[in-house]
Amino acid sequence: MTEIDTPIAELNIGQLLHPSDDPRSAEFTDNSDRVNAIAERSAGFIWRCVDEAATLRAEGISLYDGDPNAICTMSVWESRADLADFVLRTVHGSFLRRRATWFKPQDHRTRCYLAAALGSCSDLSRRVGQAGASKRAWRNG
Repeated sequence: MTEIDTPIAELNIGQLLHPSDDPRSAEFTDNSDRVNAIAERSAGFIWRCVDEAATLRAEGISLYDGDPNAICTMSVWESRADLADFVLRTVHGSFLRRRATWFKPQDHRTRCYLAAALGSCSDLSRRVGQAGASKRAWRNG
């Protein structure tokens, strides 16, 4: 398996401009289940943390000092190419291009990690705290 083919985990953290139940967030929040379902059917998809917020709270991890509008996604893909295809070439890409409609500007990028041994949200959140972003990470941006 080459580095390109190595499973990769992504962690994407953002802050909504408005609460998730605010009508101004509705287009994004109303489509989250649809986009997640497309991810799960996409080539190379391995796993995703289904309730990231609850899992992180249980781990004692606070996003943006407890900002209730902070959200994240965590998933594992067979390769960087599979992740890139989903992110850029499905309906996800149209939401990504319009992220400023729903999210505050970020001072960071999506983080990706080589994920040969990850198996749970706890594993990924622990590695995030220990390792930071991989130099070999595919970064959207």
